[in-house]
Amino acid sequence: MTNDKSTSILSDDQKEKQPLLEQFGIVIVPKDINFNAYHELTWALKIGRHLHPSKVLELQCTGYGGEVLFGLAIVNLIQNDGNIKGIALGSSVSTHSFIWASCADRRIYKTATIGIHEIAAVDYVRQNESFSGWIRTERKEYELKVRDFQASNEIIANLYVKASNKNKRWWLSKLSEGANTPIYISAKELVGDLGMARYV
Repeated sequence: MTNDKSTSILSDDQKEKQPLLEQFGIVIVPKDINFNAYHELTWALKIGRHLHPSKVLELQCTGYGGEVLFGLAIVNLIQNDGNIKGIALGSSVSTHSFIWASCADRRIYKTATIGIHEIAAVDYVRQNESFSGWIRTERKEYELKVRDFQASNEIIANLYVKASNKNKRWWLSKLSEGANTPIYISAKELVGDLGMARYV
């Protein structure tokens, strides 16, 4: 398929956000995972598959995470396609790490790392320029959050299990170790000890 300007189906804004998509089938994961990132990756993966119907799309991952809800939605898009190669560059931490882990084929640069931790919520919010403060959480709401966190940790652990040679108990333990600060896993460990990736 030719992807010159006369046949381009990408808008100028889309080309700016995903400059390697049309010609090379490379999708760049935004540095912050939120609704906007989910929205961007939805159209990027759909258009990428339309432009390159039989090609392995490449998903380049680096960043420090974001919202788990949207990260898991992105995982669904990746797994639904089933023909996406994740490339870990620099540090892929938190949400970025399990997005990468969900790819059918995973590659990593020798100096790259992933960082994992239990999911968390920050209750201190800044609503606008005139207000910032702490949000009160009632006991029942807190209990619901705890159950939600546990369920999400299980889902994330299962993504790592499927991508590696370690079991669920091992990954849940690692996630727990990263409760306060991420646990970083080197490319050497991911390729060698965990059987999770190959070098780029």
